[in-house]
Amino acid sequence: MFASQGKGAIEMMKQRICRGVVLAAWVGAGIHAARADDPWDHGLLAGWSLDGIHFQGAGLFEVAAGVPCLTEGPAGELVATFQWFDPVAFDEMARRVSLDGGRTWSDAEPLVLSGAPGRFVNPVDPALVVLNDGRWRLYFTSAPAGSRSADTYSAISSDGLNFQWEAGARFQIDGEFLLDPAVAWFGGLWHLYLPRHMQGDGAFYATSSDGLNFERQDDVEVPGILFLGNPLVHGEDLVFYGGGPRGVAVLSSSDGSRWREEASILAPVGDPAVIRSRDGVYLALATDLRR
Repeated sequence: MFASQGKGAIEMMKQRICRGVVLAAWVGAGIHAARADDPWDHGLLAGWSLDGIHFQGAGLFEVAAGVPCLTEGPAGELVATFQWFDPVAFDEMARRVSLDGGRTWSDAEPLVLSGAPGRFVNPVDPALVVLNDGRWRLYFTSAPAGSRSADTYSAISSDGLNFQWEAGARFQIDGEFLLDPAVAWFGGLWHLYLPRHMQGDGAFYATSSDGLNFERQDDVEVPGILFLGNPLVHGEDLVFYGGGPRGVAVLSSSDGSRWREEASILAPVGDPAVIRSRDGVYLALATDLRR
C-alpha cells in the first residue's frame, strides 16, 4: 500500500520534528512545493481507495493544515479534524464535516475548547472519537505553561464542535514530549499510541477501559516504522497507517500491542488518516511533505 521516503515535518509549540511518509498516487495531486519546512507551509491532501491499499489522489483538501484525523459521527457524518494555520485562526484545532460520505465538505471552522485548568500551552494534535452515548471526546497535546514536557489531555462535547476540558492529563511520562496522540476503541479497550519521535520508530502505548485513565503498556516495537498516523478498526483487526522506511506503512494487529507490516506505498505525504465510509470507500487525508 504505502512505500518510503521519510521527510521531516514539524509541529508542537512551533518547534517539533515529525517523521512521516506518503501515499503514492498523491504525487502531483496537491499544492505547490513548500518554500520552508514549517507546518503552515504544508497542506492536507485527500485520496480514496476501494481496498484501503491502492489510493487515488483527490487533490488538495485544506491549505496550511496538518495532523489530520477522520471520524464517523453518531449519524454517519464524517468529521475531519486537523491543526489549522488559517491567518484568522492560526494554530487552532479545526474541523470540516461531510454529510454525504466524503463527496462534499463544509468549510473549516475552529473547535471551541473551554475550561482549561489554568495557563496551558496552545492545544494541538486533535484526535477525535465518538463514545457509546453519542458524545465526542477530543484527545490533544498540551502542557502547563513553562512545563518541560508535553502530555495528552482530553475534552468532551455533545455536538463535536464545542468542547469542555476534562480534568487531569490522560497520559504523561515525566520528561517526555508526548505528541500526536492516536486513539481507537478495540477489543473492549481504548488504545492510545504516541509516536516515539526521538527514537525514530515505534510508539508509547497505553490502554484504558474508560478513555480517561490510561495505563502504560510495553512500548510498541516495530523497527523502522514510526506510529505517526491513525488507527482504523477493520473487522477483527486493528489497522494502523503510519510512517515507514518505504513510505506510509500499513500495519495490522489482533490485540493492539503486537503488529505486523502488511503493505507500504511510496508518496510525498505523512501522518495519514484513513476511514472506511458506509458505502465501502476508504477515504484518506495526509500532510503534503513536498518542498
